[in-house]
Amino acid sequence: MITAKRISPSIDESLLRRLVGNNDESATLAMLIQLCRESPELRHWLWQDFGRDAKVRAKFAQVVKDGSSPRMGGFIELTNDAASWLEELRQLREQTPAGIYGGLTWNQVTQHIRHYQAGTIDLGVFLLAQEWRKSGKSSPLLRWAGMEFMELVMPTGHRRLLKHLNRAFPFLKQYENKAQRRSALG
Repeated sequence: MITAKRISPSIDESLLRRLVGNNDESATLAMLIQLCRESPELRHWLWQDFGRDAKVRAKFAQVVKDGSSPRMGGFIELTNDAASWLEELRQLREQTPAGIYGGLTWNQVTQHIRHYQAGTIDLGVFLLAQEWRKSGKSSPLLRWAGMEFMELVMPTGHRRLLKHLNRAFPFLKQYENKAQRRSALG
C-alpha cells in the first residue's frame, strides 16, 4: 500500500493562518518588513534617498501614480543620480556589440538553453520551480514571479500552468543527480 507523505499540521495550516489572520494592510506591512530584511539596497534607498529627499519622494509618488511607468532596473532610477547613471548605461550599451554569441545576445542564448532543458514544460513554470528548488526559499524575485503565476491561474481557473508545475517537480527531481543527468543528456 502506498501512503501519501503528510505535511506537518503547522506547515499545512500556514496558508490558512495567513489568510484568516491578516488583512491587506497587515500583509502589506509584513511583505515590506520581509523585503527590507532581504534587501540592503531597499533599506539604503528608504533610509538615505527616500527619507531625506523630497524630490525622490515626489518622483516615487509619480511612479506609483502612473500605472504605465517603464520597468525600473534599480533603486538608483528613483534618485537624483538617475539621469547620469542612465546616460552612462546607454553609452556602455552602444560600445558593446549585442550579438557576440553567433549573432545572439547572451539572454537569447540562455533562453535557448533553458528551453532545451525544460522540454515540453512551460519555460516560465520550469524556471520558477527550478530556481525555488535550488535556493530552498523564496526571494523577492521568486515571490514576484510566484504572484504572476497565481494571477495567471487563479482568476481564470485554467489549470494548464498548474499541470506544467506538477510535471516540473518530478522532472527536476529525476535529474538533480549529476551522473544521471549526464547519462541522459550527454
